[in-house]
Amino acid sequence: MAQPVNDFGLFCGATATNAANLHQLMVSTPTRRSFVAGYEGMSEGLDRVALGVDCDLVHGNILIGDAGAAQNVAYLNRLGVTHVLNMAEGNGPGMVPTSALTYAGTGISYCGFPALDQPAFDIAHYFGQAVTFMDSCEANGKILVHCLRGRSRSPAVVLAYLMIRRTVPAPMAMKLCCSARAFHINAGFLEQLSELHNSLCVAANT
Repeated sequence: MAQPVNDFGLFCGATATNAANLHQLMVSTPTRRSFVAGYEGMSEGLDRVALGVDCDLVHGNILIGDAGAAQNVAYLNRLGVTHVLNMAEGNGPGMVPTSALTYAGTGISYCGFPALDQPAFDIAHYFGQAVTFMDSCEANGKILVHCLRGRSRSPAVVLAYLMIRRTVPAPMAMKLCCSARAFHINAGFLEQLSELHNSLCVAANT
């Protein structure tokens, strides 16, 4: 697992959590009514279906979005996206068939992992590699983390990043991201996120 930078930050003094607690925070944290990223203050920015993109800025330079956003290079340029992380790389149901070739000549760096949106899937296997790629996004760049709908796989990885690199405990990271975007991470991924949180708590407080 990728290790936190410098210290354990807010994990110092943090207590253990579990999947049930994270689920409760996910469903109870209100999501502010927001414009699609890139269309702030514009009426069309409230109609995600008409735009064909579903994307929100959730923290700093991190966006979470769907396949429509990822496959629309003009939209990515509008946002100033410099990196794309596809957590559903592949063909078939539930997957997004993009690759580095999709962004050839655009200046956008790409990384993809074939994660399945299934509770039994070991998404934590990709946390370290995903965090490393997200690290490569310069401070003045932007990264789109996406899956098919931007509701389970991609937010799970963003939460892991916030825990590992920004040393933000899982409950705080969950509320932070949920306030910017509605999503529904599956139960198995929530369990893996709680395990990551608890391992960081132990490391920070021993």
